[in-house]
Amino acid sequence: MPTTFPTFAALALSSFVLTGCLNLKRVTDPTRFYVLSALSAGTPATAGSPGDLAVGLGQVNIPAYLLDRRIVVRHGTNEIDYSEYHRWAERLDKGLQRVLGANLSALLPTDRMVLSAWQRGEVRAEVYLAVERFEFDDRGRIILDVHWRITSPGGEKTRYADHYHITRQGPAFRVDPVGAVGMLSQALADLSRQIAAAVQSVSTRQRESKPAPSP
Repeated sequence: MPTTFPTFAALALSSFVLTGCLNLKRVTDPTRFYVLSALSAGTPATAGSPGDLAVGLGQVNIPAYLLDRRIVVRHGTNEIDYSEYHRWAERLDKGLQRVLGANLSALLPTDRMVLSAWQRGEVRAEVYLAVERFEFDDRGRIILDVHWRITSPGGEKTRYADHYHITRQGPAFRVDPVGAVGMLSQALADLSRQIAAAVQSVSTRQRESKPAPSP
């Protein structure tokens, strides 16, 4: 008996569905996410009595092109490339503030590190950073360029200001992205040590400049 058209169509559809099921492959997302790391908890702190210094760390300013979660690789002076499958797991300005705050907490004799918002009387020193560059280049180098300053409470007077720039050879990001991100974390650790030393120096000068109490 000849196969009717509806029967043939049903058989063809069944064959198509079965073949499609057999050819299904598991789709994997190649995107990888990275975070910066802070200093370990056992890092030696600068001299001073624990808890005698409260510090406020303001929001870290970064260029608009670094607000993209995709990691930047620079080519020459004026060209950058966004890596589609390698991304920061958090906004970079937030990640920088988080790691710097943790580093300063480890390095300074304080148990009071306040981020972004505080009352004037809560802190004895305020730290502000403006990042110019925080990236990799196509030659396997990491670049950190930042202006930073320490002010009196309320930001009324700048107590200390400096410019930190480092270009350091590391593993090429496209070859070893984890190692390259680790190099950026190390550069942040070096910057944190400089800021911690300056905060401690400013605090010491402030204590010494206070007039002695009347007998």
